[in-house]
Amino acid sequence: MKQSRRGEIIIAIIGLVGVFVTATFSNWEKLFPKQDIVQATYSGYRPTGNFETEVRYYFDVFGTRQTIESMQRQLLINARVDLLSKDPNNAEEITKMFYAIEKEAITVDDVIREVLPVYQKHFTLAEIQELNKFYSTEVMQGMVKKMPLVTQDAAPIQMKMLNDYYERLDARIRETLESP
Repeated sequence: MKQSRRGEIIIAIIGLVGVFVTATFSNWEKLFPKQDIVQATYSGYRPTGNFETEVRYYFDVFGTRQTIESMQRQLLINARVDLLSKDPNNAEEITKMFYAIEKEAITVDDVIREVLPVYQKHFTLAEIQELNKFYSTEVMQGMVKKMPLVTQDAAPIQMKMLNDYYERLDARIRETLESP
């Protein structure tokens, strides 16, 4: 009887040690975090169970909504200013035309509604939620806010590169077509 009791105690101790060892290994990075691992907490994001809500949030937190709306606004302004500079006598007509264009413009919500099935085909709800958590971090929101400025500053460089490319391409095509 004494022998049986001792065996039970040993088995219980082995089981207890096993639980502690397993818990330690499964939480190793939490117990002993490495110094070079970046950790970021997210703020303001509360996951939902609705795929469409999560995709709509993704468009916002990733900066897509702001980017599309800003680009549309800027394109309309530039086109209107360009037309007005070429034809100032028709300013009233041009203004009315651009008012109609603005009212009929495709909205981000229209885009989301149409592309939602594409997102459902390629992403799970959990994946979209993880992306939302990631883009809700302070560092990613800082990036999202700075990217329009980077794009704006890079646009003239990109235009110059494209113009240089087209000039080189045009010269090369002419050279190729002219040679026997």
